[in-house]
Amino acid sequence: MKIVGLTGGISSGKSTVTRIFTSDAKTAPAVIDLDVIARQVVARGTPAYDKILRHFKDPEGGSLIEEATGEIDRKRLGALIFADPLQRKKLQAITHRPIFIEMAKQLLWHFIRGTDLVILDAPLLYEAGLHRLTSSVVVVYAPDDVQLKRLMKRDNIDEKEARQKIQAQMPLDKKRERADFVIDNSGDLKDTEQQAQSLLLLLRSQESLFATRALHV
Repeated sequence: MKIVGLTGGISSGKSTVTRIFTSDAKTAPAVIDLDVIARQVVARGTPAYDKILRHFKDPEGGSLIEEATGEIDRKRLGALIFADPLQRKKLQAITHRPIFIEMAKQLLWHFIRGTDLVILDAPLLYEAGLHRLTSSVVVVYAPDDVQLKRLMKRDNIDEKEARQKIQAQMPLDKKRERADFVIDNSGDLKDTEQQAQSLLLLLRSQESLFATRALHV
C-alpha cells in the first residue's frame, strides 16, 4: 500500500485537488481526510467535545455551541485559537490523540483490504510529523496574495483575521520546498485539473517511488 501525503495552506486549493483525484471512480485513490476526522472527534457526545467546552470560553460571553445543532461552533472556536498560539496548542493537546487513533484505524483497514494507493489529506501534515508515514508528499501551492484573497472571500472575513489564519500554519513556501510534488493552483481550474490528473497517473506508476524531490507536474 502506497501512502501519499496531500497538504497545502489554507485556501490554497487542497480540497479542489482531492475532488479532482476522486472524480473518476475507476482511478480514484482512497482518501483519508483529516479535516473530516477532526470534525468527527469533536462531535457532540465525544470526550473531546466535553473537554473543549471545559477549557475554552468565548471572551465576549457568547456560547461556543451552535443552538440549532448542539455542536461546537467552529467559527467561534477558530476565532479564539487563530488569535492565540497557546490556545491552539491547548486545542491540539485535546484533539491530537483521537485524530491519530482514527487515522490509524482507517490506514489499517485499507491495508487489510489491499488498497493500493491512499491519499492522506492533511492540512498540518508537516506540522504534525505525519509526512513520516508517507512515501511522497504533494503540496498544493498558491501565492500569498492569491491565498489571502481566496480566504477573505471564502470565510467572509477581513484581512487581519485572514492573515492570522494563514500565519497559524507553516509558511506555504517552506512546504513547497520540502515537497516531492507541487501542484500550482494559482491559475484557472482547467490548469489545476491537468496537473492533478497527470500527477495521479504518475503516483500510480512505479516511478513515483523514486521521484525526484520537488518535481513540478
